[in-house]
Amino acid sequence: IHKFLGVAFIFASLHVLLISSDVSRSWILRGYMIFFIFIGLSSYFYRTIFSRYFIKTYDYEVKSVKELNNINEIRLVPKNQQMEFVPGQFVFVRFDSETGKESHPFTISSSSSDKELVFSIKNLGDYTSKLKELKEGINAKIEGPFGNFSFVNHLSKHYVFVAGGIGITPFLSTIRSVADNPEKYDLDIIDLYYSVKTKEEAVFLKELKNISRKLPKTKKLKILLCESEKQGHLTSKYLIEKSKNIYESKIFICGPIKMMHGLKEQLINSGIKKNNIIIEEFGLL
Repeated sequence: IHKFLGVAFIFASLHVLLISSDVSRSWILRGYMIFFIFIGLSSYFYRTIFSRYFIKTYDYEVKSVKELNNINEIRLVPKNQQMEFVPGQFVFVRFDSETGKESHPFTISSSSSDKELVFSIKNLGDYTSKLKELKEGINAKIEGPFGNFSFVNHLSKHYVFVAGGIGITPFLSTIRSVADNPEKYDLDIIDLYYSVKTKEEAVFLKELKNISRKLPKTKKLKILLCESEKQGHLTSKYLIEKSKNIYESKIFICGPIKMMHGLKEQLINSGIKKNNIIIEEFGLL
């Protein structure tokens, strides 16, 4: 259906250019419309027809699928070339099965030094709820990586991570990467706020606590579980109270859109520099 929308765009473009209107009478407006029509058509042909020639993909296969409460943890292994990425990035994944033939974006939750790719995907709709049916050995096409939501792009000694529900995934990748290769990353403290409705939803809490105990003394991981049913929603006041170095920290927020923008606005109003607050917007560059 998405591909057929391109055909509709072609007919709409012809309609705009051929009928008698302000576009046909003003060469400035006509040039303006032709410019955007060219961009639209180029994007359409790039993605649907010429993608196999221009877009780099990696071949993986499903190693295992594990259900964790309402989350499907899918583990993939490379069939040949391994994809390199930095913690916090996402990819587009297409599985060679009736379950997952569509291409969807998912954040990588595995360590960047791990040969395998892991995705921790919450059951939020028809597509994601069927991913548990994937079988071992099914082929997967990976396109990416994408995104700048990575602490390696924002160097600091102190970090504050705020995860809302399944927004924990980029932070899982980050913390697992630091645990696997602590000498690689020049940081001192990570304060992780793991916000969920109830404690049962915090399926990665035990692993995160184990990592915090095993990290070298030069690196401190503080985990704060926030249950919204008991504490209410996270506020900037709570973050400032618990994270003493927050004004010198880089603050990363990933979760529901309303939560991210609301918390960012509160933090700015509390005197924290806008440039120190990074939210996940799934940018492709």
